Amino acid sequence: MAFAANQQQNETYIFNDMMKQDDRKDFILAMLDEIKVHEDRDHWTLMKRVDVPSSKRVNGKVKTIVSIWSFKRKQFPSGQLMKHKAHLCTHGDMQRWGVDFWETYSPVVNWITVRTLLAIASIHNLPSKCIDFVLAFSQAKLDIDIFMELPIGIDSHEGNSKEYVLSLNQSIYGLKQSSLNWYNLLSQALKKKGRNFVSSQTDPCLFVRHNCILLIYVDDVLIIGKNIMAIESVITSLKHGEEDFEFTDQGTVETYLRVEIIRSSDPNDSSFELRQPFLIRRLVDIIGLTPDVKRRENPAWLPLLHKDSDGPGCKQSWHYHSAVCLMSYLQGSSCPGIFMPVHQCARFCNYPKLSHEIAVRRIAKYLSVTSNRGLVYKPNALLTIQQCYVDADFACSWSKADADNLENVMSRTGFTIMYAGCPVL
Repeated sequence: MAFAANQQQNETYIFNDMMKQDDRKDFILAMLDEIKVHEDRDHWTLMKRVDVPSSKRVNGKVKTIVSIWSFKRKQFPSGQLMKHKAHLCTHGDMQRWGVDFWETYSPVVNWITVRTLLAIASIHNLPSKCIDFVLAFSQAKLDIDIFMELPIGIDSHEGNSKEYVLSLNQSIYGLKQSSLNWYNLLSQALKKKGRNFVSSQTDPCLFVRHNCILLIYVDDVLIIGKNIMAIESVITSLKHGEEDFEFTDQGTVETYLRVEIIRSSDPNDSSFELRQPFLIRRLVDIIGLTPDVKRRENPAWLPLLHKDSDGPGCKQSWHYHSAVCLMSYLQGSSCPGIFMPVHQCARFCNYPKLSHEIAVRRIAKYLSVTSNRGLVYKPNALLTIQQCYVDADFACSWSKADADNLENVMSRTGFTIMYAGCPVL
């Protein structure tokens, strides 16, 4: 555990890089477990290349896609090692639109929905549970023929592995349509007679019935019910239904989507706090801030960022775009105070300069000061939209240094909507 906790970055490795890690034996065991799960569930069929029907060939050759191994140390929000994870993925970029796939878009739950429901659950002291579907994408069937080359770790047991291919029966991670296939399977299962969930017209990942509310974020599902029996009935129905779902019960909601949910110890206090100290520490490590670096008490300062076309380029080795992506997730879930400076930095992800890099470091310095705090909610019993604050600023991005850029004279509008006394949008 200490080994993983001391890693500077929670990196994802391909096979060759994984083999250079000190804990590669744990990764190899995870890889073998992954293969066994796929084979036990008949996610593919091993067949000779020569036996593939001629209708599935292109110019006489079997059209296949290659497989990719992805390895990661999965961690709790605290940074403690949870397990070594091996994912077998397909090379989706080798698929052809109109032949191997069509539609690909799959929705995920909006954080506005998550915050609103957490506030309602806190006011009424409603029980909740999380469930995590095992190899979620692979639980959905494929409706077209896709052939994959044998990945590392799979032996044909009958000769030269080059003579064999895998005919995929189920969706595999990496296929362009996998996420959509999984969402369609789960949403249709929830709407079936007996479960009777209805999807929201505002958020397609919100499902409601008379005694339960269910949120879907890919394979992580949050269930809030009037009582624990209502929640258990949903879990039992999914576990023993004809879909043969496989998932693990994560228990009550203490974390969701890597966000810690800290509730008040006072049973009469409905307040709670959303925070992500581990993700902030990960950001600080990626950027390379040392403990003795000067901290910042605010995330931005004047003047506002501009293209800085003639300015010096980036000097640091860390990846600008990756750091901005991490901060974007933080500002959307638990750190709304960095919304404006992150938006400013995100405008220059394609061609960042030293000035933009300094701005990102300033945000990280600010977050390092406040890493043990997050967004505090104190909901009240008035379940209505009580306040709506709106403001607009004309040409807020204009600066003398970039005076001829028309994008800088556009109006910017911001708003905050309060529901039950909590900012949800």
